[in-house]
Amino acid sequence: PVLSEDGRRHYHDVTRNQAGLESYVARLTAAEAIILQFPTWCFGLPAMLKGFFDRMIMPGVAFDLSDPRHVKPTLRNIRRIVGIVTYGRPRRMAWWMSDPPRKIVTRYMRWFTGGTARADYHALYHLNIATDRQRAGFIARVERAMRELAA
Repeated sequence: PVLSEDGRRHYHDVTRNQAGLESYVARLTAAEAIILQFPTWCFGLPAMLKGFFDRMIMPGVAFDLSDPRHVKPTLRNIRRIVGIVTYGRPRRMAWWMSDPPRKIVTRYMRWFTGGTARADYHALYHLNIATDRQRAGFIARVERAMRELAA
């Protein structure tokens, strides 16, 4: 997830920007689904996941920047995106903050598929005070979604 000076310097150079990331790029460009599971931090992604996005969502992998006026998504192999997310705050607070993690999963990531991937979002809000029943219900919902994805 760390972007070195050299990595940043060659970010737009599709002949060099994947150096050292070839195995990750191969997995991403062959995948049919992406599952993003994370806790929110200050209504955003954890820094390590954000850093991974910054490294992997790049020209020549996730989008074609050959015509900067008409950037084209290239992860058309992705058919499903699933977000599994926990929040320390209640849903109304996430809504008031415009729920950036939800938008990253259901809008931002979906754009790179050409808008064709199905995006599902499973969130447990206010985890800090969730009851055993609420946590069990969330886990059951995620288990059902994962079984459906595998079918």
